[in-house]
Amino acid sequence: MKLHMLTAVALSASLALAPNLFAATHQEDQKKEKQETLQQEKQDVKEEKQELSQKKDQKQQMTDQEQQQKQQQTGQEQPKMAAGQQKQDQYAQQLQNSDDIQGMKIQNQQGEEVGSIDKVVIDTQAGQVAYVVLTSGGFWGIGGEKVVVPWNALKMQPTEQAQAGQQGPVLVLNVTKDQLKQAPQGDLKKTLDRNQGREIHQYYGVSPYWEGQQQQK
Repeated sequence: MKLHMLTAVALSASLALAPNLFAATHQEDQKKEKQETLQQEKQDVKEEKQELSQKKDQKQQMTDQEQQQKQQQTGQEQPKMAAGQQKQDQYAQQLQNSDDIQGMKIQNQQGEEVGSIDKVVIDTQAGQVAYVVLTSGGFWGIGGEKVVVPWNALKMQPTEQAQAGQQGPVLVLNVTKDQLKQAPQGDLKKTLDRNQGREIHQYYGVSPYWEGQQQQK
């Protein structure tokens, strides 16, 4: 009898404690679930930060590459621009008014002045300057000797290459003063024929300008 009573009391006590035990177990499970949720959120935030950092690094790398490409392009374009400007300057120097050519000083390769240009002779059919009439000696072009010189025997010397004290470009003719005195004169009162022209060109060591025209055709 006593044994049955003790068993009943123990059973009643167990039943009374069961709800509390279940509640404690449930709270522990909820606590663990919250901790896991927080850990997962922290992990998600960490991964998101890493992803943002990677995107930022990639964007910076792309920006650096673009800047390098721009610098390379700029470095390549600058010489081209400089070369283009140089060509424009050279072209501008190649264009001369007849007024600028008349009176221009002529030197030999030793830097000695051998005369100045008195007239410019144009071949209207070829559309180019054929000869210049050079005045040598005299005073300010008066009383000097007149010499016909092929235009292609003259070389334009840019201003920056001219000797000190000279203003503007000069023309260079590869002859000495004595050679200029012995040069074929040509008939200045009549139009030069091809034979006279060829003799003059040969004297100055250049090909007749009309032969170049024929080769281009």
